[in-house]
Amino acid sequence: MTRILIIEDHHETARSLEDFLVSQGCTISSTDLGEEGVDLGRIYKYSAIILDLTLPDMAGLDVLRQLRAAGVVTPVLIISGSSDIETKKDAFSEGADDYLTKPFHPDELLCRLKIVIRRVGAPMSPAPGGVSGLSKELRTDKCSRCGHRPSVSCRVCAVCQSDVGYPNVRLADTAAERDELIDRVLQARQQIERAGVGPQAEMLQAAMDDVHIVFNRTLASLHTWLLSDSPQFVSFYRQLTVGRTPTDSVWDLQRSSTDNTANPLSFPEISYAALSCNYGGMPYYGGYTVILKEEDLLHRTSLFEENPFSFCKAHGLAAGDKAPPGHRSTWENRGSLALAKLSRRLKAEMTPDDMAELIMEPRGETADCDFIEAHIFGPIHRRSIAMVVGPEPTDEFEALLWPSVKHMLSELGVEVEVTS
Repeated sequence: MTRILIIEDHHETARSLEDFLVSQGCTISSTDLGEEGVDLGRIYKYSAIILDLTLPDMAGLDVLRQLRAAGVVTPVLIISGSSDIETKKDAFSEGADDYLTKPFHPDELLCRLKIVIRRVGAPMSPAPGGVSGLSKELRTDKCSRCGHRPSVSCRVCAVCQSDVGYPNVRLADTAAERDELIDRVLQARQQIERAGVGPQAEMLQAAMDDVHIVFNRTLASLHTWLLSDSPQFVSFYRQLTVGRTPTDSVWDLQRSSTDNTANPLSFPEISYAALSCNYGGMPYYGGYTVILKEEDLLHRTSLFEENPFSFCKAHGLAAGDKAPPGHRSTWENRGSLALAKLSRRLKAEMTPDDMAELIMEPRGETADCDFIEAHIFGPIHRRSIAMVVGPEPTDEFEALLWPSVKHMLSELGVEVEVTS
C-alpha cells in the first residue's frame, strides 16, 4: 500500500491533494505543522513525503534537514510557489528528490511521486544523509576509521589500511561532482518547462529506472571467457599484462589518456559497459550483447556521460586535463545524469518507446554511437552474466564455437536470445 505524508499548511491545497491521492489508492497522513511532520516522518514508514516550504512554525527546508539528519530516507517531493533557482538548489542540496512549482497539474504530481518512489526502491538504497545521492555531504570523502583523506585511486586507507570504497564511485560521489550535477539538473528542468516536455522527462526518468548494464563481445572473446580456467573477465589493461595485443586503431592508441581523464589513476582496473533499457547493445564492439546482473555490480559501478574519447574531444581536453565536474554519477543518480544530458533532445511527440533510442543511439555498429557509459571497478565473474543476445553464427569458425558457448551458458543458467 502506498502511504503518503502531506506537510502543507494551506488547507484547501492539502485537502485537494488528499482527495486526489486517495482516489489513486493512496493512504494519506496530513499535518500543517513542520514539527509534527518531522515527528511523523521519523516514527512511521511512508512511501513518500510531500512538503511545502512555507509552514507556520518552521521553514520547510528545516523540516527536510531534520528528517535527513535523523536518518529518514523517505523520498521527499517539494511543492512551492517559488521558482527561484537558489531555493531549488538549496532544496536539492538538503536531500530533496524532486521540486514541483505551484500551480501544477495533479497528474504531473502523481507521475513525479511514482518516479521518486520507484527510484528509491531501486536495488541500491541510498544511505542516510540524502536521498538519491543529491545532498551536499560527501559520504566517502575521508576514511571512516582514522579520518585520513585517501588519494583518488586508493581502495584502502594508507594510514590504517581500512577499505575506503571503490575509487570510481568515490569520485562520482564528491561534493564537486554532485553540486555541479544539481546545477545541471536544475537547468535541465528549466529547459523542460520552457519546451513543454514535462511528460517526456518523466518517461525518461522511468526508462532510466529500468536500464540494464550491457557490453558487447565477439563470439571468440565470449568463448574464451566462458571456457577459460579463470572465470573472471578483466579490464583491457589487465588483459595487456597477460598477452593481449592492442590494435593500431586510434581507440587503442589514445585510450589510456582519455580513460585516465574519466578515472584518474584507477583506470587500469575499470571495465567499460553501457546502459540500455531494451537489451540493445553496441555491435561495433562485438556481435553478442552481454546483459549483466546489476546486483553483482552496482556497488562498484559509476556512470560517465558518454564514451571518454568522445567526451574529451567534445570538451577540448588534452592528456592530463581533468574532466569538468557534473558529468559523472553514482548508480543511484543515473536518472539525474540522464536528465542533465538528454533534456534538450526531448520532443513533445515522443512516447515511452522512444526513450530506449535516446539513452543509447541506434547506431551501435559505429564507433561514435552515443550512450551513457558504465564504469565497473574490478573483474566481472562469468556468473554475473544474466543474458546473452546475438545471432546464430554464419562464419565457419564461429559456428564451431557456438555449441560450446550455448552449453556453458546453459550450465550457468543464462538465457540466450538468438536474433535474426
